[in-house]
Amino acid sequence: MCLNRNVGIFMMLLVLGYCGCNKQSVSLPPPNPPPTSNQIQAMAEEYMDSVVQITAGDSFGTGFIVGEHADSLFVATANHVVESDPQEKIHVRFYKNSTDYSATLRKYSKEHDFALLEVKHSGHIWEKKCYDTQSKKTDYVWFIGKNQKWYVSLNPGIIDEAASRSNSFIKVINMPDVQIGTSGAPLFNKGIIGMIKEDSIDNALALDIGIIEDWMKKWNLSWNLVKCQEKDKPLSADELDKIKSLLAKADAHLKNGEYLEPEKENAYDAYREVLKSEIDNKKAQKGILDILNVCVTEIDREIREKYTLWIKDQQMNKDVKADIIKSLNNIIKALKDSKRICEEYPQKLKDDETRQRCASLDKKMGYYEKKRSEYEQPSDRIIETNIPDNR
Repeated sequence: MCLNRNVGIFMMLLVLGYCGCNKQSVSLPPPNPPPTSNQIQAMAEEYMDSVVQITAGDSFGTGFIVGEHADSLFVATANHVVESDPQEKIHVRFYKNSTDYSATLRKYSKEHDFALLEVKHSGHIWEKKCYDTQSKKTDYVWFIGKNQKWYVSLNPGIIDEAASRSNSFIKVINMPDVQIGTSGAPLFNKGIIGMIKEDSIDNALALDIGIIEDWMKKWNLSWNLVKCQEKDKPLSADELDKIKSLLAKADAHLKNGEYLEPEKENAYDAYREVLKSEIDNKKAQKGILDILNVCVTEIDREIREKYTLWIKDQQMNKDVKADIIKSLNNIIKALKDSKRICEEYPQKLKDDETRQRCASLDKKMGYYEKKRSEYEQPSDRIIETNIPDNR
């Protein structure tokens, strides 16, 4: 009995000692803290230009750009956002751009609730963003897009189940911000990891970004997102030669005064092509802003040296109605050119001065379009009581 008792005590101590040592040796480090709201907002600003809002009849949702070819952009979204009625027209709107652009349903997968839209001739410049296929359980995630706005979820959710070979979807928990209009929104961790397709109470289901990449390659369509592990990869020699050639072409157009015309053969379009390859190219950025300055200066000159003088002549009972309309047409054309540059220039590159200059264009456009409409009426004469304030 004594022998057995001693053996029992020895075994108990051995087990307790083993458990204590084992517990100490396999203790896991604490999980990474979630990103702060400021960190999420900063990351979101990098991706805003790639996110679009989509309407199709009474249906609406979000999408994001995954590729481009020639004048076309390819936008990923949830199929149920755009499948309700084939006759309904699909429109997309880019970040801080008031124009609705027509889109066509190019391809879709009902199995994965994934649709690919094609948007032509938008003029939108986007930076090739990074995507990550290595997300894992317990990673924090967030999204952009809700209720037809570029809403950013500042309270991150958590991956409860990552995608795998046998599972195409990412299950996210603790993310109550997912609501109406979030379908098709990009889901983020280090980069884009998926596309939100549905939600339930506080949870969401997203299609893995790798599945979207597979479909694009299967359909033989341009896939221009870059793996996050390769996003800082330097430009190739061919890309550098292309940029050098485009900058030389832009300089030649500038010398000839070909700022925005003729179509596709002008300085502005050459600079835009440079930014597509290298968003941080300072010469292309400066070139575009210089062209914007030319347009704004032209507006001011037309108002000061022509339109204002015609108004004064009109107040002296001179018949200058046709001259006023011609001057208004010149002002409105320059305003449209300026607005186009403002809407197509990447938001992340705008400084405060450029933002303010662009913000003032809508007010001016409304004023001068109203004046042109008044002068185009068949009335005998319209007498301006005020000289225009060109601020």
